[in-house]
Amino acid sequence: MRSCWAASLGGCSPKLTREHVVSRAVFQDKSLNIGGNFWTERTKTKIGSNNLTARILCKEHNNELSPLDAMAANLSSTLRTAYCSDNSSASFVLDGWLYERWCLKVLANVFAAGWTERGKAQPPKEIVELIFGRRRLAGSSGLYSVNYFTGRDKGTDEFIWNVLLDSETKSQICGILTSMRGFLTLVTIPQGNPEPLIRAIGRTQRFDFTEMRLTRHPRGLSYEVGKEGFSKKLEISMTWP
Repeated sequence: MRSCWAASLGGCSPKLTREHVVSRAVFQDKSLNIGGNFWTERTKTKIGSNNLTARILCKEHNNELSPLDAMAANLSSTLRTAYCSDNSSASFVLDGWLYERWCLKVLANVFAAGWTERGKAQPPKEIVELIFGRRRLAGSSGLYSVNYFTGRDKGTDEFIWNVLLDSETKSQICGILTSMRGFLTLVTIPQGNPEPLIRAIGRTQRFDFTEMRLTRHPRGLSYEVGKEGFSKKLEISMTWP
């Protein structure tokens, strides 16, 4: 029987909605270049927006998370503008806590939809509470920036993720690494230094994770972005409660 993955919070509405596993608002075209554990980490697949949905959230809980989707849409729009406009620079103020929660929402969605090699799974209540802002990740857990901005724009929207599991048993979900048009962030759930998790990914076609450095809850990020033969500076300021 299908159920809302946020049912542990209570207050579900009767109707399950077609939730976009990756928020529809982050891309403008009818299709998205997407890659992740389900699609394999080293390849990307162009997928239509209608195939990005699954009945995994009730209408009430889906609506409650709308601010997260709106924030992700604004970030995606800024990245798109940074690549495609003729301006010499672009800037954006990102609510770090909202983005941290949005990344965890993607993590919950991919498991609830069965977009992993482990099949379908409902997120534990603790993760659901984090996504809905009932509690916060503390200590060494939370969102990290990666000292890297990859690639040049090819005129298409792109989102890539990698679900991180513990290195020994591969049974504990440790977090999620996401790349939205080259903007890389990592959200970790357990305490401890997350660098071994990301470096264990090794080298892919576009990234060398063995040398990456991480910064928890960064305040300011600066990247060189743009099309081939033309680069500009992208400044992202992050705010934290």
